[in-house]
Amino acid sequence: MLTPKTITSYIALIAVMLIALLLSYQFGKTNLTTDTAELNSIILQLLTKRSDLPLRDIHLTRVEQSDTSYSPFDLETNILDYGYIQFTGVYIPTGKLFSLRHHVNIYRPGYTPEISPTTNLYNDSIAHNGNITLLSLDEMDDNSWGFCYVESETCFIESEYNDSISQISIVLTDADQDQISEILTLVIKAFHERVDASSIRSKSPIPASTLTALVIRTITPSPTPTQIYGLLLSPDGTKKIQSRDWNNYEILKSDGTLLWTFSYDNKFEVSEPGAHPFHWSNNGKHIYITCHHGPHDSSNKFRGSHFKDGDCVFRFDVDTGEVTEIIPDMYPGYYAFAISPDDQQLVYANQNETPVKIKLLDLGTLKEKVIFTADETVLEAGSFGWSPNMDRLIFSTLDIKDANSIFMLDVRSLEIEAIVNNFDKWLNFEEWDGKDQVYYRDTYGTLVELNLVNKTFASGAVPTLTPSP
Repeated sequence: MLTPKTITSYIALIAVMLIALLLSYQFGKTNLTTDTAELNSIILQLLTKRSDLPLRDIHLTRVEQSDTSYSPFDLETNILDYGYIQFTGVYIPTGKLFSLRHHVNIYRPGYTPEISPTTNLYNDSIAHNGNITLLSLDEMDDNSWGFCYVESETCFIESEYNDSISQISIVLTDADQDQISEILTLVIKAFHERVDASSIRSKSPIPASTLTALVIRTITPSPTPTQIYGLLLSPDGTKKIQSRDWNNYEILKSDGTLLWTFSYDNKFEVSEPGAHPFHWSNNGKHIYITCHHGPHDSSNKFRGSHFKDGDCVFRFDVDTGEVTEIIPDMYPGYYAFAISPDDQQLVYANQNETPVKIKLLDLGTLKEKVIFTADETVLEAGSFGWSPNMDRLIFSTLDIKDANSIFMLDVRSLEIEAIVNNFDKWLNFEEWDGKDQVYYRDTYGTLVELNLVNKTFASGAVPTLTPSP
């Protein structure tokens, strides 16, 4: 029989357990910004490796990796650990965007959701009459399925084993079905080999004690001597620039004749320096190159890099071999920038500044002027896009409430116009078609269309886009 004293003791015990659980949950949340020395070994085994990609056909410009765990688990999602890796660059056969993202959720044993993130994407597309097709590859086993958004050339493969869900997504702009299938086949085959090696197909739950907390931001790819990096072709196809280690570059003619060599000067002595060319001028005279300082470079205002294109910009003259610093090499911190379609101007923002200023640099005279100064609540500005006739500029901002906004600036009058305010999704500018339609890619590589006249996203294109409070 329970006495009042016993009942009181039970209540006290339950209270203590709840407090401990909530404190553990809060500790898990703080792990989102806590660096440790190693990745969770299970996540590390499962995530895609650079060696899984056919790098001869891909010019990698950026690799991001993160692993975050919760102690004891995320109360809202039952996730014990979450990790992802994302590769971004150019698919050489098409010269267009390549993006591959692989993320893995490890759930509390027995709490894997019935409706997974990939299923939600599929259902949303069906609900909005999206043009999708189910994916079928010989390398996919009975625990895997996938689909593709036809218009955006984006595909997803999901695999579920034990208490974990893996999602691999790929974007290959202007690629055909065979090209997409070739890379996906390589990636999913390598993934299943790692699944077997980690014994995750078994039914034994993954103990929470194996989980560690880590957030790693941008990581410059680490090449091997047999691989070519930073490959960029001249507009007329007669020359190319390439590197074997991200630091030492050579410019060659198409017949293999060496024209020039140069090396990136790691003046800050950072641990993983790297440089990569991002633009070859239309007349073939100049190569524009940026640099990255490795995983420890981040914002001095918050943890992470929201709108980051590089840590410097310098220009290589193909005729003379002269190197000119266009935007000073900076550490810590980074810039967002974009060159105008006629190669005459460069717009950029130094994300270390408060307030953030958008500056316009004349690439002929190297004289610059401030064309916009943000409110002090704005942390970063970037994702710049030039209109085809270069009279307008579109850009995004991130504020202290983690809200994104998109603005349009008249380059001549400097009049500013708000297009979309306070939404919670990261979008990266891709194209302005000249008919008041602007296209973005989200974190999954899905194409998002924005109408500048109506100031709205295309119906069904951003089903999860919600205003921030």
